[in-house]
Amino acid sequence: MSTESDQAHVGQWLSRVAGPTLDDLGVDLRDWIRHKRAKNLEVVVAEAVRLSEGAEVHEIPTRTLTPLLNAASNEDDSELQHKWAALLANAATEATPVLPAFVDVLRQITPREARMLDVMYRLASQAEYHPESAEMPKALLRTNAHLENDDEYRLLAADLDRLQLIEERQWRVVARRSEERAEILEERAEQLVFRYSVVGLTPFGVNFIKACLPPERST
Repeated sequence: MSTESDQAHVGQWLSRVAGPTLDDLGVDLRDWIRHKRAKNLEVVVAEAVRLSEGAEVHEIPTRTLTPLLNAASNEDDSELQHKWAALLANAATEATPVLPAFVDVLRQITPREARMLDVMYRLASQAEYHPESAEMPKALLRTNAHLENDDEYRLLAADLDRLQLIEERQWRVVARRSEERAEILEERAEQLVFRYSVVGLTPFGVNFIKACLPPERST
């Protein structure tokens, strides 16, 4: 059974991890959580309304809508709130297919992972072929996604691989000059000792990213 001292310690800990102290808000823990979730959801829904302006909206199946709203209410990062809003808008306007699985995936990724996916999609879209075919080396992604070191890159890549958004790739480049061949051989040698030195987006990953982008407005 908890003592007053234990409860005070819990209150101090919550004050550190929850931002404003619960005493300042004048509410208990359950009310504070309810208040914060409602505020997060209000931000997401308001942006989804804005993104779907001018488009016909449809009823979203409960199997998608209920978990989407529930998960979005727990997100207080503005970058990811934009993605929840886009996912909700796409589901409502049917501009882009939204699988129920996309909700669970978005719920699990971090802002840095979202940024890395956006970078991969942007770089892949600049290629002359389909985004799923693009092969991107570690150095390129680390630089463009502003990742601190190889360990952080490898951690994020492993998690995105777990979610089946990206996959490891092998270079399929034909070198025209000897120095190019040397560079490719060096990259391939690195692949033997470093996971995810070359990666690409999966079909599931490409469609997930599209569903988390604002709906394209019809002209």
